[in-house]
Formats: sequence, structure tokens, C-alpha cells
Amino acid sequence: MRSDKILVHSDWQDAPLAVFVLRFWQAQHRAGTPETGLAAGPVVKAFISEGRWVAECPSGSDKGALCVDHADPRFMCTRCWNVDAGGLWLPVEFPPDRVAIERVLVQRPARDGWTATHRNWLVGETLEDLREENRLRGLS
Repeated sequence: MRSDKILVHSDWQDAPLAVFVLRFWQAQHRAGTPETGLAAGPVVKAFISEGRWVAECPSGSDKGALCVDHADPRFMCTRCWNVDAGGLWLPVEFPPDRVAIERVLVQRPARDGWTATHRNWLVGETLEDLREENRLRGLS
């Protein structure tokens, strides 16, 4: 697994996001398919957790999360199947300064793409916040 980048779904799965979700559906339901349409909202905001772009289910009750991909910015909770959105996929929003955020975070050490404990970014954190954290760690 690469340690020189922030990972997205396609970096660690052998199938596109829609196929990955379909496999979960089939394992649970054994028939039919999940919805394929895109809901108008709510928009799910992506964040970085331990070196991976992630989105969490906005329903809040099931704690479902998924590694997401800016090449296919959609979210389907594999726990509740986006029941609050009529089972439709939800749009995922990445920050406009995504590339700059990634550049700052990959300066932090990581054994590999899955062992990147200090590569985190939360919605609302600024680039300056991240740069200051790097300076405090002696990484600037």
C-alpha cells in the first residue's frame, strides 16, 4: 500500500465503488440491487482519517462509514442503505483545497497507506492549522 499519498477507494479495492457496494448488498439481501440514483442531499462531507478519504452516514444512528473517492464522489451506507434519502446515493463533497491538504498530510510519517495514524483532517480545519501541526512535529 502506498504511503506517499492520501488513499481513496480505488487505491485499495479491486472493484469500482458501485460494484463494491453491490457486493455488500448481495451479501446481506441475496436478491435485487441497491438504488443507483443520486439524491439531491444531504451532501456528505469527506474528511481524512488515518490517511484515507472517508465519509460517514449522515443519519447518525448507525455510524456507517465508507472510504470514498473524488473520482466517484458518492456515498452509500452499507448499514442503513441511505434509508433517510430513499435508498439513493448521496453526493460527497471534497474540500476545494483537497490537493493542498493532501500535500501537507503526506509529510507526516506513515509505515504504509493503512498505518498513517497522524494523517487526519477534519472539515473546518485550515491549511494553516495543518501546517502548524507539522511545524510542532518538526516536519516543516
